[in-house]
Amino acid sequence: SHSRIAGLLKIWARGVSTAHPISRMFLCVFVATLFSTAVTADVTWGILNQTDTGPGQYSIARVYNCGAYYNQPPCNITLLEQACIQTPACVGFNTDAWLKSCVNASCGASSSHNGQVDTYYMTSAKPPVPPSPPISAPSVGDWHYPKTEAAEGKIPLPKILNVDVTRQQVDVSYDGATFTAQPNDVVGNLTILAIYTQGQSASTTVVIKRSFDLWGQWLFLSPTTAAENVVLRTGNGKLSTLQQPTYNWTVDDVTYYPRVFSGPEDIITLSALNETSEPGYTTFNKFLPPSLDYALVGTPLAKIKFSVCVDGRVKLSDSSLFENLFDLQAAPGGHLIFDPISKLSAKPSAFSSIKNSLTAGYHRIVATSAWDSQLGVGFEQVVFATDGANASSPYLYVGLSTSEASNYTYYRIDIRAEASVISASEFYQAMLGAYTAMEKQVQSSSTKLQLPFSERRQGDMVLGALVEGLVVYVDLLPNYGKRDDRRLRALTLCYTYPIHSGQ
Repeated sequence: SHSRIAGLLKIWARGVSTAHPISRMFLCVFVATLFSTAVTADVTWGILNQTDTGPGQYSIARVYNCGAYYNQPPCNITLLEQACIQTPACVGFNTDAWLKSCVNASCGASSSHNGQVDTYYMTSAKPPVPPSPPISAPSVGDWHYPKTEAAEGKIPLPKILNVDVTRQQVDVSYDGATFTAQPNDVVGNLTILAIYTQGQSASTTVVIKRSFDLWGQWLFLSPTTAAENVVLRTGNGKLSTLQQPTYNWTVDDVTYYPRVFSGPEDIITLSALNETSEPGYTTFNKFLPPSLDYALVGTPLAKIKFSVCVDGRVKLSDSSLFENLFDLQAAPGGHLIFDPISKLSAKPSAFSSIKNSLTAGYHRIVATSAWDSQLGVGFEQVVFATDGANASSPYLYVGLSTSEASNYTYYRIDIRAEASVISASEFYQAMLGAYTAMEKQVQSSSTKLQLPFSERRQGDMVLGALVEGLVVYVDLLPNYGKRDDRRLRALTLCYTYPIHSGQ
């Protein structure tokens, strides 16, 4: 599940640093790499039994979901030792998984009796934290990061020659040709989406979708200043070429499925244990199919969160998110907010291909493409949220294009009122605003991550965890948007509340 994978990944990462003053409140820190290599440094430890240390300013991060105080299983002391050794400021930790930068009076810490917690501290010199080894990921294309993107991404962007906002008409130069078009016109792999002016300077923006077979871009183009262009990558390409990969687990073992479904042994666990006596996420990941894609959507301030389900249906995220992908005609469970399948004249029992992706690789602007080859119907959808009039009324935006009506229809949804059909200009201004607001937080000088690698997929994963932490996590627990504001309730009771910067 989403929270399971996030919990496995949100670990203090060696070589990843952030200077955000309230980063501990969001994710505590997160995850670039797992502790996949053993710590060989000769470090000795002392123990303060039934003792915790403070004050909180010396608590670096809570790095695992474990510990008696949180009503969770006991922590793995070896893993906590490794985490502390590989965290530059850490000199100790407690058995609730909190890393500490100071544990004795000489540096300002105080101690107190706590029958649920022991505190470990280094009694030998702290070894230097070794630099992260260079990460050399093979150039292997996948469904979300295709090999073809390297060459296609070098194709120059369309150039806006002239634009008439009143007549909603634009002259475009692209790929050696010049053409005149209006919103909803499709020319080659370009779709003109919107033309609008905004701001005190009344600057003009032309929004174009550039679609390749396996990926695409939303282009926010200025007719006068190329430096003002904004390019938002999407992992979703042309609907006509959507082909979901399949996984054949019987290539090497024809008895795989009978053994999984009927055999007395847990072959996945046994396979992982054959690899190592201490299997972790990366080990188990070799023997599991990719998880189904769904994404929580919201804003840091909103009490209400949404979820884009695997099939594109949008629900309140504190309700059932289950979707029976083999019987889409059945009534969906949970609190349904928007159903793209209901907009199709012919409703499939199942889609032959579905793809979801995060805009720019890590933003909670979720694109969904779905296609049923049997009925020849499908849709493209993009979903995001912005703050509304107050924290209890965020706006949900949905842009939908079906194979039967290729033009997009745009909706702004307030769950307290009927969905409103809005203009393309309003939709894309809100979309760019949502992206820009979050990007400022992610890329600000106080928050920007310094990563020990440049491999794109891992970089997107880390930034995705940061955005996720800002939007849908409190400490290491998921915030499903239960619409309350109980800030003083213990997280151990599984209550959730909105994350507010600086509070």
